[in-house]
Order: sequence, then C-alpha cells, then structure tokens
Amino acid sequence: GTSSEEAIYDNNGNMTSKTTSIWNMTTQKWMHSEREAYRYNAQGRITSVEHIKWDKKVNKWIGIMHTTTTYGKRGEITSYQTFEWNNAQNKWEFSNKIVYEYDNQGRKLSETTQVHDDYGWYGVSRNEYEYSGKQLSSMTNYTGNGKVWTPSEYVTYTYKQSAGDKTTIRVQKKYDKDKDTFVDYMRQTTITDRHSNQLNQKVEMFSNGKWTLSRHEKSVLKYDGDGN
Repeated sequence: GTSSEEAIYDNNGNMTSKTTSIWNMTTQKWMHSEREAYRYNAQGRITSVEHIKWDKKVNKWIGIMHTTTTYGKRGEITSYQTFEWNNAQNKWEFSNKIVYEYDNQGRKLSETTQVHDDYGWYGVSRNEYEYSGKQLSSMTNYTGNGKVWTPSEYVTYTYKQSAGDKTTIRVQKKYDKDKDTFVDYMRQTTITDRHSNQLNQKVEMFSNGKWTLSRHEKSVLKYDGDGN
C-alpha cells in the first residue's frame, strides 16, 4: 500500500501513539506523515490528545491539534482545553477552554467558554442550568467581553408523559435589552417513544403576539417493541 500505520499501547490496552507513514516512490522508503499521542489518567480516561504532522519543507514536526481534558470524582468532565500551534515559536499556545461545574448530585450547573489572549483568560459564553428533580428545567445563556456578562437567551423545558410516549416542550426566549427582559422567540414540541425514537416534532415562531407554525415533522418509520 501507499500508507502504513503503527500503533503503540500501554499495559492497560490503551493506545498511546499512532504514527502514519507514506511510501516515497522516489527514495523507495517509508516517510513519517502524521502522529497522534494520547495520555490517560488512572481510570483510563483520555486526558491529552496531540496530533502533529511532518512538514517536509522545513523538515520537522508541526502541530495540528492538541486538547486536554480534566475530570471530577464521578468521572464527569470538569474542563476541556484546546491549543493552537505557533509556527514561529514552534510550540503550542492556549486557545480556548470550557469549564464545567456540577452539584453534589452530578447535575451540570454551568458551562463557561473562555478564550486566551495576551492578557490571559476571559469568558465569552456561559450557560447556567436549573433542574426539577433529575430533569433539566431551564438554561440561561450569557455572553461576555472579559468584564461583564450580558443575558442572551433563556430556554425552558417542560415534560409530559402519556402511554409510554414523552412530550418535551422547549421554549426559547431571547433577551431584549430595551425592555430588559426575555421575550418569546421559538417553541419546539417533540414527541418520543419510550426508546427515545422521535415520532413527531413541531416548531413554532413567536411573532405579532402569537405562535405561528414554522415546521411540522412526523416520523414515517415504524418501530417494534424493542425500539428497533
């Protein structure tokens, strides 16, 4: 073949690296093309992924993608960070990260996206979640500029159960800065069976003081008792 892959695994069976080589027809030799490296924590969860490629013009490895992930005691992701490759300095640099917060029941309370510049990290987007029991009841989104958070969107969720089918009503409201409140924007009603197969979905938009149907989809698929 014209390409070849070589993988290395640790004692736990986790792949720690994969190197792709291509066949050089001129030299009749295999040449490195790309390489991926993986790191894991004690529980076997991936904590770092690094993807680099061989640049034959400068005869060195350069970065394509690098991410790191941290976890909490329950195995939930607490942060996810990405890096960009600086060709001039031949190194990875901070790009952005997402930080997650949870309550003592493991429910996600917030999700904050941050970016990095010459002055450090600052927040650009934040979601805050509320629950009714185990079910998500609302989500509030804010946008940030490094100094203040500004409300952007508010979404509520209500649920109805009937004969095995579940109806989820998602109402999306957008922030009106002139009125300093959230106003109705879109309503999505989704019906799923007990296996979470979607049976019906209706989307309505709010305009001129009333809801107007925008899209209505009904599943043409039929499922057996096991949801297949």
